[in-house]
Amino acid sequence: MDTTTIAAIEDAVRLAAPARVFAWFVVEREGRRRTLLLADRTEGRGGVALVRWDHAPLAEAFFAGELGQPYAIETDERTLEGTLLARARVEHAGPELSAVITDSARWTRLAKTWVHEPRARPEVLRGRPAVAGSRGIVDVELDARQAAAVAHDDSLLILGEAGFGKTTVALHRVKRLARARNLVLVPTPALAAVCRRGLDRLGASAEVTTVDAWLLREARKAFAGLPRRASHHANAAVIRTKRHPAIEGLLDDVLAEVATEQKTTRIGRAHLLALFGDRPRLLALGLGERTISEVLEHTHAQFEETTEQAFAHVDRDRLESLDGRSLDDGTPTEHADTIDFEDAPVLFALARAQKAKVRRTTYDHIVVDEAQELAPMELTAIAGALSRGGVLTVAGDAHQQLDDTAYFTGWPATRAALGLVDAETIELEESYRCPAPVLAYARSGAPSEEVVKSTFADPVEQIVEVGAVLQGWMDADPGASIAVIAPTVATAEQLAERLSKAIAVTFTPDGAAVAERGIVVTVAEALKGLEVDDVVLVVPPKSDRHRYVAATRARRRVWLVNLQSMRSPERTANSGSGDAAPSSAVDPS
Repeated sequence: MDTTTIAAIEDAVRLAAPARVFAWFVVEREGRRRTLLLADRTEGRGGVALVRWDHAPLAEAFFAGELGQPYAIETDERTLEGTLLARARVEHAGPELSAVITDSARWTRLAKTWVHEPRARPEVLRGRPAVAGSRGIVDVELDARQAAAVAHDDSLLILGEAGFGKTTVALHRVKRLARARNLVLVPTPALAAVCRRGLDRLGASAEVTTVDAWLLREARKAFAGLPRRASHHANAAVIRTKRHPAIEGLLDDVLAEVATEQKTTRIGRAHLLALFGDRPRLLALGLGERTISEVLEHTHAQFEETTEQAFAHVDRDRLESLDGRSLDDGTPTEHADTIDFEDAPVLFALARAQKAKVRRTTYDHIVVDEAQELAPMELTAIAGALSRGGVLTVAGDAHQQLDDTAYFTGWPATRAALGLVDAETIELEESYRCPAPVLAYARSGAPSEEVVKSTFADPVEQIVEVGAVLQGWMDADPGASIAVIAPTVATAEQLAERLSKAIAVTFTPDGAAVAERGIVVTVAEALKGLEVDDVVLVVPPKSDRHRYVAATRARRRVWLVNLQSMRSPERTANSGSGDAAPSSAVDPS
């Protein structure tokens, strides 16, 4: 890069106005060189070729190509091949360029001249040594307090902050107590997989599953006629309503109504309709009109016929979708003939109110992890599966309580719902996961020299810089596990799409793809109970508790990334469609 090239870049950017330009690059194909600008639209303007940074296939050559090396970009219609010869990002101060940044240097305008210096990367790029410790959840030496918790013979509440070893202790208790039938309940499939591996290493046996899956399975065993399909897309208002503690006060009235009107005392779906499909009962919960409308609409949709049921007379082969999914999935009738996961504890609460005996699997030892995320009816339903003389091991941390639909009000209420009023509590006191600076940031939210914060001015800089840092981490430690944690699932999905232009990442909204190595993009809720080497945390997080959970996943370091906007350019009359341009203006190859 020299001042002559910079002058040419300036001229091209001026000709591109009013388009916003983020970068400049040069490619060669079949001996022909082309200069292009990465911008907020794809078009030709005054002899300058613009390609949209987030949509145009050729933008991948800028983000992922190696200087001097050939690239091959697959599109729906053909493969774009060529060689990336040069590239640079540009920064603006008003209409004029203020900086040009190459892979190795930064050129900055000072008055009427350009000065350059070696490109400085954030401190976080230089890497830090891996912290000592095992990747296995049970491959640790227990401290005195942990050992005391493992040795406790009766039901126990284990408290402690993130990384203090609550889950580790709980799994060791499964091994030491050696009861005949053991159940381990966790919030996510990813944590269930981790716990299974840990128990295998200990040589211990237990059924390990998520709370939702287990409750629904047990409800289907206990109550006849429940739909075979579960609804996976109930909105927050519906979920919050069905977990509401005040529901238990309405159950006697519901039981009486169904017995009178439908001449049955058998608990089932009719009771769910009488409860959640009745406006006066929902009003009794103190719900707002909008919430009531959403719950009524969702409930009545669940009692409609599916497309397959409505057209049962049609040949079965003609009712199969190409992807094997239900014909109603993704349609307005997707909730037809479904049950919500949150319905299961309500059915068990109805059985308790009726003093009815129902068919249930019982266990001699039940472990409940992340108990702060469970609603009172769920906790009581779990306790109902404990055999006479059985033991409960309950682990949790109020600092990590993220789900406001759980109605968590503190450990006394949790103990009461589980029937653990007289059980002992052991609080763990030492972190074995996070370095001290990371734990300090998680608690306070104050960055430090060890927890670096970086802010990016535009989306192209975000992709280039974050991608370079992540690649640097992976080069230094090819076996590293890295989590990029966004505030919401929608933001995480968009961020994963953007980062994939520069580096291989996996979008995993439920945490299922978190593995021993590689980069995932996800949300804090999906990582409950899990740990990774490094965390990139998009700030500001959704809440202080989300910050705490996200940061404390890290065994090594946390990098704070401030993404000023995750929105793509608006499509306006001035900016064009942004998706394509006449072939005479810009040839994407």
